[in-house]
Amino acid sequence: MAIDRDSDSLTERLVNAFWQFWQQWRQAAHPVRKGKITPEQYWLLKRLKRTGPANVSDLAEGLGITNSSATAATKRLEKMGLVARRRKIEDERVVEVSLTEAGQAVLEQWASEKRQAMAALLAPLSLEDRALLLELLEKLLKRV
Repeated sequence: MAIDRDSDSLTERLVNAFWQFWQQWRQAAHPVRKGKITPEQYWLLKRLKRTGPANVSDLAEGLGITNSSATAATKRLEKMGLVARRRKIEDERVVEVSLTEAGQAVLEQWASEKRQAMAALLAPLSLEDRALLLELLEKLLKRV
């Protein structure tokens, strides 16, 4: 394979290759792309995993969506058994949302599916090529 040594051209090709690889991986593995869940629901679950229980208005603000969108998403997720909603005793207007065990399990399943999809995309590479790719990515990540 002839390599174009022009720095700008090479960088552009590399950026395009990374972008195409990422798109293939996302299409193969992302639960939103696979129609399992809406984007709002996905990010709401991810936020709850990262931050723990939160009230609906804090979730809405953190995700950049309206309170009504966050409320609708949490209600749908509750029907799916992925989150639990409960009103605060001290102020019944405030609804706290938490991830259920089923919600945690589904997030773990999706993460596993993403890893499997990545492994499938890397499968055509030889063991030596994968080792080289890992070395190059680790070198790059140390510098960013």
